[in-house]
Amino acid sequence: MPYINKDNLPIHYHVKGSGPALVQLHGFTGSLVDFNMEPYLQLADNYTLIQIDLRGHGFSMKSHDPDDYQIKYFVDDLAAILDTEGFDKANVMGFSLGGILCYAFHKHIRQRINSLIVVASHPYRFDSPIEVEFLRGLNDSLEKGMEGMVARAEEQLGARLPEDRRRLLLRNDHLALLAQQQHVDAPINLSGLDAGLDQTDVPIFLTVGTNDFLYQRAKESSGMIKRIDYLEVEGYEHSGLLGAASDQIYPRLIAFLASHNKIVDIER
Repeated sequence: MPYINKDNLPIHYHVKGSGPALVQLHGFTGSLVDFNMEPYLQLADNYTLIQIDLRGHGFSMKSHDPDDYQIKYFVDDLAAILDTEGFDKANVMGFSLGGILCYAFHKHIRQRINSLIVVASHPYRFDSPIEVEFLRGLNDSLEKGMEGMVARAEEQLGARLPEDRRRLLLRNDHLALLAQQQHVDAPINLSGLDAGLDQTDVPIFLTVGTNDFLYQRAKESSGMIKRIDYLEVEGYEHSGLLGAASDQIYPRLIAFLASHNKIVDIER
């Protein structure tokens, strides 16, 4: 299990496959295992998958200091991992929080981005009424510990979470999750990530469910991004979009990646 160690704050990641780099970034309370599902595991046939446990998640550092969650550190983490693995550029795929980071990387290290795949996210500050209400409910649950987050998730689902998902959620540190929302430069608090998207030379694939609470703002962003490949998935909500709608998302994803990467076929 590879790590980079920044100021004694370890960042955990996995590498699998071969070919152009495809970084995968999970959502809030998630971990890198969120991408270990079919058909997305098949991407390793043509791409080097670099799956990262983001700061405050998985087996990465879980600092309770809000200063450790400034966007500059997330940017440094990605750059250090690409350097360690020998890649000058990468395709970057992110869900929710990971999607916010996609846009942040575009702003701060665009020269290292080959393409972006943004799932259920947008480049604007989380300040619409529905987003403010979402964050309020999220933090109310976090204040009760991870058991509160499990209760929130099960209430939304209307059923008990699968045991593997329960275990992964309970593995989080609620104080670390709270801390990473408190700094003005934390990813969730950023504004201005849309700057330059109307003139970008980076191709971007954006997909979102029409029942997602972020749908309207994601759709709005699709209208101004220069090199956009946009997919709406009818009737789907935020959580679980990648897996639930894989029959629609995966074919578009592999076509998008193939059009922006040189894949070498090796006969065995």
